[in-house]
Amino acid sequence: MGIIKALTGAIGGGLADSWLEVIESAPMGDNTVFTRGIKVRKGDSRNQNTKGTADTVSNGSIIHVYDNQFMMLVDGGKVVDYTAEPGYFKVDNSSMPSLFGGQFGDSLKETFSRIKYGGTPSSSQKVFFINLQEIKGIKFGTRTPINYFDCFYNSELFLRAHGTYSIKVTEPLKFYAEAIPRNAESVDINDINEQYLNEFLEALQAAINQMSADGTRISFVTSKARELSKYMANVLDEEWNQNRGMQVQSVGIGSLSYDEESQKLIKKLIAEAYSGEKLVLIENEFGEINIDGGFLKESGIEISEMSAGCICCSLVGDFNKALKEVVAQFHPDRILIEPSGVGKLSDVIVAVERTVDECLGELKLNSYVTVADASKVKVYMKNFGEFYNNQIEAAGTIILSRTQKLSQEKLEAAAAMLREKNPDAAILTTPWDELDGKTILSAIEKVSLSDELLEKMRREHEIEEAEHEHEHHHHHDHDEHDEHDEHEHHHHHHDGEECDDPECECHHHHHHHADDVFSSWGKETPKKFSKEALEDMLHKLDSGDYGHILRAKGIVNGEDGWLEFDYVPEEHEVRAGHPDYTGRLCVIGAELKEDGLAELFGV
Repeated sequence: MGIIKALTGAIGGGLADSWLEVIESAPMGDNTVFTRGIKVRKGDSRNQNTKGTADTVSNGSIIHVYDNQFMMLVDGGKVVDYTAEPGYFKVDNSSMPSLFGGQFGDSLKETFSRIKYGGTPSSSQKVFFINLQEIKGIKFGTRTPINYFDCFYNSELFLRAHGTYSIKVTEPLKFYAEAIPRNAESVDINDINEQYLNEFLEALQAAINQMSADGTRISFVTSKARELSKYMANVLDEEWNQNRGMQVQSVGIGSLSYDEESQKLIKKLIAEAYSGEKLVLIENEFGEINIDGGFLKESGIEISEMSAGCICCSLVGDFNKALKEVVAQFHPDRILIEPSGVGKLSDVIVAVERTVDECLGELKLNSYVTVADASKVKVYMKNFGEFYNNQIEAAGTIILSRTQKLSQEKLEAAAAMLREKNPDAAILTTPWDELDGKTILSAIEKVSLSDELLEKMRREHEIEEAEHEHEHHHHHDHDEHDEHDEHEHHHHHHDGEECDDPECECHHHHHHHADDVFSSWGKETPKKFSKEALEDMLHKLDSGDYGHILRAKGIVNGEDGWLEFDYVPEEHEVRAGHPDYTGRLCVIGAELKEDGLAELFGV
């Protein structure tokens, strides 16, 4: 039993008179590693055999092998012959195994002897093909952060790696025996990748650690795809080649993300701030990196996962479509986009804004947040340069993680560096476990003290105006017949004339909205204040040295717990408060001396 090489020219000649069918591989996609042979019809009446089981091989059948294909003739699960040579081959079950090795030559004969069919030929022979081309674009993502010691900065960093790798089958018979599921007729690389992904990720971590030991700066890792594949070859290829019949050809790091705190943030917001809202979470993932799916399902959160490439690119096309589909299908109250640290935040914002514009009022971009490790701000700014700084500069809110591990001095220094890059963002400096989700959400949505105070003053002004109008009309109704001159007086005022009488209540009509007359000064700061020092600062506001102060309010971190204060001229109160996302100060008045206020509060 075996196959005989058929001359190309004979296919259309005398040999054609005896063939029963021509068998070729089923369509092979870019990710197909294994597929069955199928009968092909080319319109020749001599190729119209309708007897027997579909796609089984009969004695005398012709098998067509293309370039970069490995063909196996299989009988009862055992390989009875094979070839890696392109061309046409005739099945001849009376012959001895031909063992056409093609590019593999004698290297396969030992393996073949262990798995070949050992008896009389059966009537159920089939043909299978293995793809010998490089299989590209296999996605991966590290499940946990990888330690990376950067010698240049003398600092241990933590990163996640996302990207793709490629493989090539080097020992097809071994690959068939070890990697292809029993009785499978078509296998995509993604069908079997899961069982080898752990091995790949272990080797990847070892390879990245070796790059670290060799002194490669972390910022260069993404540009070292060729070098990384060489590391992988040393770590993994020997085992995979010997035991799996395949080897890694290349490894491409699509992106590095440096912190997983964003996942903790989203979970906290879902549990504590978005309760009762219909949410959809859109993730952009390369592999097994994602928010806890079980947690999300228990919370009733819909998940829409994007897995095609870098989000800054996907957002232009695929994501635009995906976002519109999410809106149409789920009609959510809120959509959370979690790009996993991939791409520039500015690019993400622009792409989302484009989609928002196309949705004609159905969507509003509410906020854009970046999470930064407070202990690594200086290192990351130097190490990751434009990529990291873009996240900071484009953010509406910067949420610092691991602040509980820093001294007060280092925390203030980190906040100051971030403020230099982004003077307008809200910066959360309080440890997360001291805050509830609603407080964090207020930072994300930038609810400012000045807005709160001005709104309070507007309400007070409206109440005063309403009360004055009531008193004015009451006075007018009762007195106009007895005091005609006063009636005329009121009439003239209604026409817009000014009055010089300081006792006249008409002066109340010339009040303006607080935010039209007064300006506001505000600062966010992680600085700690003592109650005594804070009371002294508030007392000094009465001096007139800082402008005409109408109101002041603050929530700050105190030496013995959080403090809140309220100020009106000649009166103030400092009391115990609840933790806020950071210390916040606000002063409202006229002709404010902003530099003096900053010096007074030491911010």
